[in-house]
Amino acid sequence: MTKTAFLIPYKGTNKAKTRLRRKLNGEVVDKLLFRLFGAVIQELSEMKIEKSIYILTKNSNLLLNENCIKIVDKKDDFNEAIVEAVKDLSEENIIIIMADLYKIKKKEIRRIIKLRKKYSVVIAPSENDGTSIFAFSKKLLSEIEFCFGNNSSLIFEKQFKQKGINYFKLRYKNVFKDIDNLEDILSIKKLAKELNLFNKN
Repeated sequence: MTKTAFLIPYKGTNKAKTRLRRKLNGEVVDKLLFRLFGAVIQELSEMKIEKSIYILTKNSNLLLNENCIKIVDKKDDFNEAIVEAVKDLSEENIIIIMADLYKIKKKEIRRIIKLRKKYSVVIAPSENDGTSIFAFSKKLLSEIEFCFGNNSSLIFEKQFKQKGINYFKLRYKNVFKDIDNLEDILSIKKLAKELNLFNKN
């Protein structure tokens, strides 16, 4: 089986999730994001495939477990940082996974890997038409215009149709849900309780 590179963007700084920080104090947000990030890492680490797990982060002091390789993000633009990181990877099969996909499971990743054998790109959309997972062949790096952000899955789809790139867009599922606002967190009642988010003080 061909080796797969998982690339997880994780800022690891107080600039992550600015919308959440308007509602919650920074320490709570940092703790939450690290918990979600850890869940993604654990799920990937348990996969019985040949793989490398790369973490793209602006925090050069971020401590990672032995299964992960740190890539320090020195770019101001997120999409430029993705391109630079991918350029340095030796693997041909790349899967970019957002760090807050706390519900992602191995079976979904295996399905995406299987689909990649047939399609050059596989996209898993987020709830609001963003992009939660982006799997592709590194050979396409010079052809793809990365546009992670609002409505990115729709923009990617339009781009691939125009360029004739063979792609598959998954239907949105709850496992592709990311965390963007307080309501998203409160929907995870157990985690919210652990983080004392129901405390009125």
